[in-house]
Amino acid sequence: MLFIENRTSFERAMRDAAGALAAQRSSPYVGAALIYSGGFMGTAGRIRQSNGSRTFYCLDAVSRAAEVEAFERALYGGMDIATAFWGDLDYAGMSILTVLRTSFLGARAWEPGYAPLLARLEAGEGHTPEEARKSGQKPVSTTGCSYADGVLIPTLAKHSRFVDQE
Repeated sequence: MLFIENRTSFERAMRDAAGALAAQRSSPYVGAALIYSGGFMGTAGRIRQSNGSRTFYCLDAVSRAAEVEAFERALYGGMDIATAFWGDLDYAGMSILTVLRTSFLGARAWEPGYAPLLARLEAGEGHTPEEARKSGQKPVSTTGCSYADGVLIPTLAKHSRFVDQE
């Protein structure tokens, strides 16, 4: 499962996955259940309860009803599922990952999504927290994900800048 924070990024991922399947080409999204998490929406404790969440997701375009049912059983049944999160490269994104890990214990920052954001940050791009009205974000020191803790968070601290998904 791949939780995507930004709606535009989620919609692009859905289009890319569908196009890749149709053209029989590779895509980092093929084979993943894409879930739009809308900021902190995906961190609610009730996300794993079918009557407590409204989850917007997209399985690949050829999924059958049985596959959808199996996915929902895994999502709502509390099974340990390979889970990743891709959001803005900022402290709120790292906070979302931290909280998501309470419902999905192995959740990790999605490297294929964060790598381009990280490259932009290292190249001096991005924005200050004040430029994007994000000055209230509190620094996060640890998420429990080795990539976020060892690479993303130290780079955020080093540059004092953020990069948004879109």
